[in-house]
Amino acid sequence: DDLVRDGSRKEYARAVLPLSTMTVYLMRVDLRELLHIFDERLTQRCQRETKEVVEQIYKLTAKCFPITIEEYEWKKGRPNGQEG
Repeated sequence: DDLVRDGSRKEYARAVLPLSTMTVYLMRVDLRELLHIFDERLTQRCQRETKEVVEQIYKLTAKCFPITIEEYEWKKGRPNGQEG
């Protein structure tokens, strides 16, 4: 809290917390929204810590919905995601 009050960004101030601090994520999203999250957060411009979390979500999604992820990856390989 002191670092944030002194002007540090929250994501950087969090770095001083003990590594053993547990974080639990609870999300309710549909597949369409997950694919949008992947588009936004699996890029070079995304913050590293966020990207690492989303990469794990991506792996879990691929295990649960392999056909959807296969189609998603196929479309990502096409210009502007266009079919054809």
